[in-house]
Amino acid sequence: MVYLTFLLAAFASLIACQPGMKEIYEIPDGYRGWVEIRFSRPGCPPLPRSAEGIVLSIPGSGVLCTSSPAQLTMHSEAYYYVGSGRRVLLEHSSHPATNLKKMIWGGDFYGGSSGRVTPDELDRRRKEPDYESERDRLLIFVGTRSEYARRVSEERVHSEEGR
Repeated sequence: MVYLTFLLAAFASLIACQPGMKEIYEIPDGYRGWVEIRFSRPGCPPLPRSAEGIVLSIPGSGVLCTSSPAQLTMHSEAYYYVGSGRRVLLEHSSHPATNLKKMIWGGDFYGGSSGRVTPDELDRRRKEPDYESERDRLLIFVGTRSEYARRVSEERVHSEEGR
């Protein structure tokens, strides 16, 4: 009986988690630098879905705008270089055995309209000058560890110069 109770509890917890759809990032072959995905933008197209999951096709500018909301649930991700009819998987694991080949860094989400926000708070945020550019966006860096470290260091220096 205890075994059956355990199995039912485990099954119930799996159902309650309901992970999100896999996200497939298609990045132009050879692209290096920041990628920004702007979610929940009414004037932009929704993200397409394939048999693999949600497809995020990053343009050469590195900035993707979509009317689709960001997935805030647990989900898996795959990053690919795409071009010339081929798709090459990019390493994004933090496992020590693959860290030297890692090409995806950061993954910082900046919210603004997601989650539980009161109508008054949302109205207040919308009046802020940077609301549209700052809300509901994801930043990732594509490149080697040294390229990422160099870019972050350069940006830190520039932000300190502006003070």
